[in-house]
Amino acid sequence: MPKELSEFYKLSKSDVKYASELFERVFLNWSLAVAIEPNEEIRRTRWHYFYALSIRHLIKYGEAYAPSPKMEGVAIWVHSDYYEMSTWQLIKYGALKAILKLGVKSLKRGDFLFDHSTRVNTKLIEEPHYHLVWLGVDPELQKKGIGSELMHAILNTFSKENMKCLLDTQEKQNIDYYRRFGFKLINESQFPDVDVMHWVMLWEP
Repeated sequence: MPKELSEFYKLSKSDVKYASELFERVFLNWSLAVAIEPNEEIRRTRWHYFYALSIRHLIKYGEAYAPSPKMEGVAIWVHSDYYEMSTWQLIKYGALKAILKLGVKSLKRGDFLFDHSTRVNTKLIEEPHYHLVWLGVDPELQKKGIGSELMHAILNTFSKENMKCLLDTQEKQNIDYYRRFGFKLINESQFPDVDVMHWVMLWEP
């Protein structure tokens, strides 16, 4: 029987550093990350500053869970009302430090590309919904069912609230993975100026 979300570990502000370093490992070769920052050494050693921005925001306004405090994997989602960050929130959650560590060029390129995904997603669904922003499992612990356990618990929660869930991915192999949980592909597009695709999927209770 699938676990309830209450059986998982809920992340707090004190977990941001570990979670951002986890994502740095998990998404080292994420196609969009490579497009934003081609230098692998920078992605390997400094990109946790990029992920920390998002995680700080989502811990406050969304939900972030892991199997245990060891954070073998992390899933984070947010209600559509709180998906985007304001300029003040970006500054509050570490944008200036990220610029210092990653450079203005990378952050501008990232903002340009993420703006594309936000525009696409917003046009696809106007009603309130949840957005699954991040799902990552430690590379050494993948294929052990950790991500699936998190997904089942999250979707069970959405079902009880009768809320739809949207996600986007830039890795084609992820499409079949999310289809296993009932997500349907509803849109595909290419990011401007880079050879990266953007697939959007929707789950309905």
